[in-house]
Amino acid sequence: MVTARRPPTAHRQIGSDPPSAPVPWLTMRLTPWEEERLLIFSAAELARRHRAAGLKLNHPEAVALICDAMLEAARAGASYADVEAAGRAAVGEGELIDGVRGLLDEVRLEVLLGDGTRLIVLVDPLGPVDPLAEVGAAAISTSDLPHGDGPDTTGGGRS
Repeated sequence: MVTARRPPTAHRQIGSDPPSAPVPWLTMRLTPWEEERLLIFSAAELARRHRAAGLKLNHPEAVALICDAMLEAARAGASYADVEAAGRAAVGEGELIDGVRGLLDEVRLEVLLGDGTRLIVLVDPLGPVDPLAEVGAAAISTSDLPHGDGPDTTGGGRS
């Protein structure tokens, strides 16, 4: 059993400890993985507040929400496929600031599943990009040009 005892205050002089000194009975000992998990949770919580206020999400907020959803699903005992699905469902493309979609091409995260630690890689976590969404439906490709009007692919331009 672990207990935290507060030292008696009668033996401490008030103001003797500098303000930056850690108080031994308030110190938390976390592993690096636990520190990372708390950082992800904090960023995800901030992102949830921004989303609830109607603000669009930036890149770190979107990644934090995706990772937090995957870690929570794994903690609840979900399978590999279910953890992947939770990550993909965490953020919608319409919730992002313009330009963030292009930055979110892959998310890698280690999660603890029932059979051990696994690396989950979400390639294109928001789903495939619609090629017409970026350039517009009226875009013309070189295959739409009549023969002879496209770029010269023969190497010299001579017949």
